[in-house]
Amino acid sequence: MTKEDRQAAIRKVLEEEPFVTVAELAARFNTSESTIRRDLAEMAQQGVIKRTHGGALSQITAPEEPVPEEERKPEIGADLARIQGEELSRMAIAASRLVSEGETIIIDSGPGTLQLARRIKASRRNLTVLTNNLEVALELSESFGVSAILTGGLVRGLRSGLVGYVAEQTLRGMQVDKLFLTAPGIDQERGLTTSQLEEITVKQAMIQAAREVILLAQHNLFGKVALVSFAPLTVVHKVVTGRELPPDMISAIARLGIETILA
Repeated sequence: MTKEDRQAAIRKVLEEEPFVTVAELAARFNTSESTIRRDLAEMAQQGVIKRTHGGALSQITAPEEPVPEEERKPEIGADLARIQGEELSRMAIAASRLVSEGETIIIDSGPGTLQLARRIKASRRNLTVLTNNLEVALELSESFGVSAILTGGLVRGLRSGLVGYVAEQTLRGMQVDKLFLTAPGIDQERGLTTSQLEEITVKQAMIQAAREVILLAQHNLFGKVALVSFAPLTVVHKVVTGRELPPDMISAIARLGIETILA
């Protein structure tokens, strides 16, 4: 890949993600981090991107000009998206290290799962990935090192997971090494919760199919409770989350016998 092609591809990535790290880009394009840093420096000089510590941010989501106080809401929203995107990128890198060559895994739908798929795709391991996420399946379909299986089921949107009887029955017939699970609410007493009722049986089938359950969750989801509990927190073996998770929450998770991996 030429420098021009690589930089064009980096611009395309930044159109889809608010923030990407140098390490993630280096793995994705199978090149060194120093090469990526040079690319980002050139692109920043051209005004195409905004260079940040450890990565890059699209200029679309990072205005540099000062703006009046009454116009700062879009800027605040962009900054929040950058922070959340950075945490998800770190989580994806940490989660990808838990995947071993030759394994069969399930990737759920939810924050961080597409970034994880991109990390797996870049590493080109000999893997079989079962997913109910259309974006994840499409991303992995381009990799020669990964066999992607889509569960089928009711389509609710490109970024939403497939649900319903077909998805559930597909999962119930499977046995996999690891599940990378998401949940919009995580509470010590209520466990793993969701507001999407149609997701419940699909997530439960994923848990039953997996020998090891790994929860991908941003730090701000802990302590939140959504509408319905679909599993106790104790079904989880490992948690991959941001390093912003408070120490008292880390201790509480450890008391349940769950390993926490801070990214």
